[in-house]
Amino acid sequence: MRKDIPRRAQAIVIAASLGDLAVMGLRLAVVWYLSGLSHHLGVLVWLYVLMELPYLILMVPSGIWADRVARFPLFAMGAMVRIGVIGLGTLWLTSHIASAAVVVTIMVAQECAAAVAQPARSAWTTELVPQESRGALTVWKESGAALAELSGPALAGVAYGFWKLTGTMFSALMLGLLSLTVVLLLGRRFGKSGEVGAPAGGFRDGWHFLRTQPGLLVMMIFFAATNGLNNVEAVLVPLLARYILHLHSAEFGALAGLSALGMLIGVNLGGRFLIGRSLLWVFCAMGVFGAAIAAMGLARTLWVLDGLYFVLGFSFGLTEVVTGTLWQVLVPSSVRGQVMAALSTVARSANPVGYLLAGLLGAWLGLSGGLIAGGMSIVVLAAVVPGFPSVKGLDAAAQQVVGQVATK
Repeated sequence: MRKDIPRRAQAIVIAASLGDLAVMGLRLAVVWYLSGLSHHLGVLVWLYVLMELPYLILMVPSGIWADRVARFPLFAMGAMVRIGVIGLGTLWLTSHIASAAVVVTIMVAQECAAAVAQPARSAWTTELVPQESRGALTVWKESGAALAELSGPALAGVAYGFWKLTGTMFSALMLGLLSLTVVLLLGRRFGKSGEVGAPAGGFRDGWHFLRTQPGLLVMMIFFAATNGLNNVEAVLVPLLARYILHLHSAEFGALAGLSALGMLIGVNLGGRFLIGRSLLWVFCAMGVFGAAIAAMGLARTLWVLDGLYFVLGFSFGLTEVVTGTLWQVLVPSSVRGQVMAALSTVARSANPVGYLLAGLLGAWLGLSGGLIAGGMSIVVLAAVVPGFPSVKGLDAAAQQVVGQVATK
């Protein structure tokens, strides 16, 4: 346990990560289920796009709400609706035959609730600790997220093998209920005293702040682009695993678990050694991230894919902890919810584009060629963006400001 983070705050982050674990597992089960219905890229791509659109639509108003009302109640409301949707979906699937339409509807509804809760959660959890401890909080939160990604998909892969989609969804429901109960019990005290921005201005204040910080704006666009390109891997690797490597659901879940294990190690090493250092380390890590995706196109054994997924998670963890601290420290509390919503909106808006790109690359170049093209595009971006003048200026400012809150 970290001495520079209050125990109640640590417990809240751990409990919230348990809810993330449930959702991560559910997503893997849904991806595996949909890939088993059809290996036609066009069908899968449009299903993935459909699941993303409601999140994009609701992120803007939820960012406004996160800075106009008490953040904890807003987060709690979204989380409760999300659990309710998963519960109703579980009840439906226990008495009806699963279909793509029903499964996608359940995922769309819970993503709507997630869009309401996420900006409030990001802003509220940041306020659990003083300014000087926010670098440590970033490491703690990202470690929790990595553990969720490590355990959730691996457990879901095993659960899917035994109980199929319905049993996996029921398991996610139970974990989600436990997480929500603990967060509600521990979070009430913080929910009444959190900082809330002035009601005037709305979402445009967040965008105005970003316009005054061109370096942050370029970084936001860079990560949105790499996030979209990463979806080439998200679409094509399940097909590669299922139809070329002939993996079972548990083996595919283990792949995601290895990625999260790498992320956990990367987050902690990045938090110890990279916070407050040059952003060039971030771009180097993203270059490795892209190279790992490209190499997946050449993988023909489970062990090679295992190693590449570990490298993928490790490099992502290094970048996530540094950039997460950057956003928490440089963004004022009065617009933090709006800026986080803007960041999430731009990043998630690249997802449908990435899914469509995956379909095109897979159709034109095949599974292997599509992965190589998507991964190498990330490598090129990671090599070019550090040369932008605004990014160089941000790098100098970040080393000075973020270094003051670096974890000890």
